[in-house]
Amino acid sequence: DQLISERVKAEAPDTIIGVICGSICISESTFQKRFAEYRACLSRGLVLNAEFLKNTVNIELIYEGVKYSLISSRVGPTLYLLGLNGSYLEAKVHRLSDGGLLISTENNSYTAYMREDVDRHRFVINGKTIVFMKENDPSLIRSGSPGKLIQFFPEEGCLVSEGELVAEIEVMKMVTTLCSSATGIISYVKRPGAVLQCGDVIATLELEGDAERIQVISVNPFERHLAITM
Repeated sequence: DQLISERVKAEAPDTIIGVICGSICISESTFQKRFAEYRACLSRGLVLNAEFLKNTVNIELIYEGVKYSLISSRVGPTLYLLGLNGSYLEAKVHRLSDGGLLISTENNSYTAYMREDVDRHRFVINGKTIVFMKENDPSLIRSGSPGKLIQFFPEEGCLVSEGELVAEIEVMKMVTTLCSSATGIISYVKRPGAVLQCGDVIATLELEGDAERIQVISVNPFERHLAITM
């Protein structure tokens, strides 16, 4: 069992490489979705939201109790700039025919693939897998998929129960619903019409009753600079 455990651990890429490649995968996916929605709006003759024109993405990745909070900016057709704790790193990105990305930075190249779930991101980098968790906080109500926020049902400041219908989201021209993750007083972060990515926080809850006793796994912020060590 120990040998298997050590082998599994060895199969994971370097954490910082995972953070860099993972952040770029998330950024590229976000910009692709924004552009697709932009074109869809143009084809329908709709007024475009300024959200479509942003070339930056705020990214949070959690690995083994450490949170990496980055700003990713697309500064050219294939050029990205990542910022973390006042340090910056450039990377060139090319899309592969199978949907993956070829990422070049600091004289090294990596092939990267991403799968996103509601609570985690899974990346395969040069054949090695690393999984970053998203914050699991019952006081946060998150979008389960990319889309557009249509409406909220409870009034802001109302008490909502766990499982109660909170919002409607348009996803690929279909309407899906989003329910409260716990019991508490609801406050809205997004407004109807907002463009959402998977995992975006749309509302927060001031927890009440049993929900107050739910312990959220604490994470510590990564405080060093963004640098690849070989």
